[in-house]
Amino acid sequence: MDREHANYRTANKQLIKEINMTLVLQMVRELGPISRADISKRTGLNPATVSSHLQLLLEHGVVRETGSGESSGGRKPTLLALVPDAYYAVAVDMGTTKVQAALVNLAGHVKRKLEIPFGESRTPQTVLAVMEDAVRQLLNGQSNKSDEEEGQEQNDENLSDDNGECNDEPHDKGMDTDQHDNTNEKERILGIGIGFHGLVDPERGVSLFAPAFQWTDVAVAERFEQSFSLPVIVDNDARAMAFAEKWFGAAKEIDDFIFLNIGTGVGSGIYAHGRLITGSGFGAGEIGHIPLVNNGIRCYCGQIGCLHTVATGPAIERRARAHMDHQEASMMRKLADGDPYQVDGALVSHAARAGDQIARQILREAGMYIGRALAMAVNLLNPSCIFIGGGVSRARELILDSIVQEIKKRSMRQHVENIRVELATFGDHAGVVGAATLVLADFFQNPLRYFKQVAKSYHA
Repeated sequence: MDREHANYRTANKQLIKEINMTLVLQMVRELGPISRADISKRTGLNPATVSSHLQLLLEHGVVRETGSGESSGGRKPTLLALVPDAYYAVAVDMGTTKVQAALVNLAGHVKRKLEIPFGESRTPQTVLAVMEDAVRQLLNGQSNKSDEEEGQEQNDENLSDDNGECNDEPHDKGMDTDQHDNTNEKERILGIGIGFHGLVDPERGVSLFAPAFQWTDVAVAERFEQSFSLPVIVDNDARAMAFAEKWFGAAKEIDDFIFLNIGTGVGSGIYAHGRLITGSGFGAGEIGHIPLVNNGIRCYCGQIGCLHTVATGPAIERRARAHMDHQEASMMRKLADGDPYQVDGALVSHAARAGDQIARQILREAGMYIGRALAMAVNLLNPSCIFIGGGVSRARELILDSIVQEIKKRSMRQHVENIRVELATFGDHAGVVGAATLVLADFFQNPLRYFKQVAKSYHA
């Protein structure tokens, strides 16, 4: 009994240490540069405890002393700040047509990124092999997404991208463009975060159902852990994007919001009372499979007329091709040289901005369907903000205006009086920053466990 009591006291002491360390690091991350005295005052921890934890963080290079603050009568206090490049997360964003992998630092900044399209085979074995190859290339310092290419993608406005530009800021929002030394980067990798298409069990790291590929029960985390000997966290891609918006983006102070990702597919991440909602079977947020059209196209989920079939990039392209011969589609015909197969989301957007009335109508109708689905969510969840991301959001006001109009038209007046509908923060990096946040948030919530894991990997 005495031994059990001693073990309990040791475990309890260790838990308190972990909680206090997390609290100190949180203060530096959120409020830095900050002094030791200010951390002690804000947390209620005694100065010796704060100094002890900061010393360990300094030794691990996670924080640094940055200079002196204002004096309140005595010696000027030393300020401490986060060192963003102390550690990294490997981020993998699995879309329906391609995979993006990136190295993301503690501040949520993308250091480098690469992209590999999937081949014709979409079996779990072949797709996961492409994803693993992307990680290996990334860890070897490769990148095929230069800043120039990122800027060109912004100009292309490809509405069918798995992720697209989502605000009026520069397209590389979240991208660290400084030159970097990747020496010893591998020794500072915390883990791998994977944003996955479809239904995902994040507790087991299993893809329960990937509708675009018709997969079921694929053990993703287990495979990547075996391949790379790193911790792996897997979740639905839209939920991961919402997570990033909460940790690093415009939703830091917002407890109730919806993040809508709409590109080649549609999904959403939902926050209620400050908590990310997963649902009893990890299916919360599958807004793309709300049926909206009675006699519509069959969706790959099996239902008829889902939002996915009428408002995604491929749906917009399909409707544009069907209307190429219309008299008012002259700009689309000109841009496509009369070839319907040249029509894509970028062309529809360009034509709409040039005054093509059919292109404008197609985008308005897509926005109307998105707005109808979101109005249902607004009436159910009563969020204070909706963030719109993904490739379709690149059309900006051409589609956003009709989204907002439809939400206000079909929602309870009290629900929309103060609601904000805006473009999301991270643009083309939303998917990878979201995937990275799965690991980064876990690190900030338990840094001691990661310090042990990194040390173990280093000495292995």
